[in-house]
Amino acid sequence: MTIFRFDDCSINTDAVKLDQLLRVIEKNTFGEVEIILAISPIVFGFHQLPEGHSERVHPTRLTAMSSLDVYYRGATCGLPHAIFGLLGRGRVAAGHGLMHVDHRLLGHRAQEMSIIGSCSLAQARIFVPPYNKWNGITESICANNGFRLIKFEEGWQHVLYTPFNVKNERLYYLHPYDTTPEKLEAWFQGGKA
Repeated sequence: MTIFRFDDCSINTDAVKLDQLLRVIEKNTFGEVEIILAISPIVFGFHQLPEGHSERVHPTRLTAMSSLDVYYRGATCGLPHAIFGLLGRGRVAAGHGLMHVDHRLLGHRAQEMSIIGSCSLAQARIFVPPYNKWNGITESICANNGFRLIKFEEGWQHVLYTPFNVKNERLYYLHPYDTTPEKLEAWFQGGKA
């Protein structure tokens, strides 16, 4: 089965557009798909994000190896209730950390709080590490709490850089802000997302 994963789903996400993206995926995979929506509860507010980047969870200048304290300045916290309304029929939620930080830089107790807290808030049994970065601590916490840890090394491919392959079961990921429904439809037909 093909799996699509949307990282950085948050209260900043345009739920109407996300629903359209989900429908494009389901139409082009004939419903034979699992879709994971990775929820980020603490994010940067609209006033903190550059023009045209309002759906992001943090400014684009922040990277996996940014100092942790910059992520603590996210000024918005909440659950994307409109996104929860999109779950079901092969669509499931995942925790994506309380804040979008590289979990390898966090100690055991901080990772435990972030992983368990985000999965509890998302009512999820799956954890998707921000930036696809995890370590043995992440793996141990997930195993001890019955969470499925999504590992980049399992073969996940970003939709923007990988053509769709209808013949193979694949693992694809993207962010709700990466593309439009029209571009995603074109991607399924051999174009670029």
